[in-house]
Amino acid sequence: MPAEPQTPASADLTAILVDSARHDEASIRAAVAAGSYADGWLRVRPLDGIGLTQVELLDGRGLPQVDPGLVIELSKEGRRAVFVHVNHSANQAMLHWFHGTEQVEGWVGGSDDLAPRLVRAVGLDLPALLAADDGTRHGFGQAASKTVALARGRALAAPEGTLTGLSSFAFHDRGGPGADRAAMAALDEAAVRAAWASVPGAELAARVKALDDGALGPLAPVRDEAVARLAELGDRAPGAAGLRSVVALEQVALTEAFLWGAGESVDFADRRFLPLFTLTSHEPQIDDPDEAEELEERASVLAAMEEVLPYTSPEGAMLEQLADDELSALADWARPGEEYVGSLFLLQPERLRTLLGEMEPRDLAARADLFYRAWWKAGHDAPLAAEFEQWRRALDERGAPDVERFLRLWAEWRTVLELSAPNRLRPALLFYAIGERP
Repeated sequence: MPAEPQTPASADLTAILVDSARHDEASIRAAVAAGSYADGWLRVRPLDGIGLTQVELLDGRGLPQVDPGLVIELSKEGRRAVFVHVNHSANQAMLHWFHGTEQVEGWVGGSDDLAPRLVRAVGLDLPALLAADDGTRHGFGQAASKTVALARGRALAAPEGTLTGLSSFAFHDRGGPGADRAAMAALDEAAVRAAWASVPGAELAARVKALDDGALGPLAPVRDEAVARLAELGDRAPGAAGLRSVVALEQVALTEAFLWGAGESVDFADRRFLPLFTLTSHEPQIDDPDEAEELEERASVLAAMEEVLPYTSPEGAMLEQLADDELSALADWARPGEEYVGSLFLLQPERLRTLLGEMEPRDLAARADLFYRAWWKAGHDAPLAAEFEQWRRALDERGAPDVERFLRLWAEWRTVLELSAPNRLRPALLFYAIGERP
């Protein structure tokens, strides 16, 4: 028997529905703020022509934050608020309907039994609700229209398609070999400069002290030093007092950091990851069968491509793949040629944003396919047939962890770069060291 067709994820829904005439975006955001939720994602979308607004609140991993308290909050002052959840593949559905903070109906059951209850609550069935949306919802993991990132009290515009499941709101390092690491962050540079110039040191010390470890990442061990240097200034701002402490400045900068891309080995990022975005040729020249055989020892097809295919490089002093004018010291008192010891460096992001944004995974897959074919021809006296497919499948399976590592870093750093531009945030690279990974 043929398999039954699967209901697409876009036909599922987890949201709160409120009357558009009784709630606007500002009142909904105020209700969310009153709940003291962790950083995450919020979508407030008026549904076309039906008088309802759809509210979707997601956590930092892009999963729904289901809280009856928010439904009750939105139902205050005689308003209607209806929480609906339906997952067709799991045959699960839930509906909680509140009016003026009083529950009208609470129900849990199968997805096929939702329709009459939903019609009673909002006057429409699920297909009508979905049809009134704009078609940008594709299930969890990607931002639909009207989505914002809620990061440390600030709402950041999120372009459609932004990846929402990357834990982008706190420092994180996803592991892998290599002791010297780099993570990408996005901070409000103007706010950092203003704070250093005009905010009393004692107040900045309190801000730094209030940061959790997720906001400081590998700089958490020097927090106490920074707090002490700032606190001793009292009512004087660091800039006015002439304080030249890179440690303190970097900690103040992290009070204005809103997004993070995963930490990764500097060697992997600079010599394995970024070169594949600057390839100058897609036609590999592998003429020696012994060379072709040796390439099979590489971590993946991507590692083999990086070794064989030519690429351009700015040959920067800190990172080979970033020009010297693309990375700059955070401290404005730093002078060229003088020693500067710091961890956080500002990134001029335009070229990197273009490189990581213009290529799509399917483009990389097409390049890998061309490489595989040339690689096989160089090392085997056999046609591109079943034997080739078996050889390629074996290399794909062995190289899967390395390819996943590459794709994960691409998604993480691309997301930070794409969110930074519309929100006037400045990307930066945080360099740090950890114990050698296995």
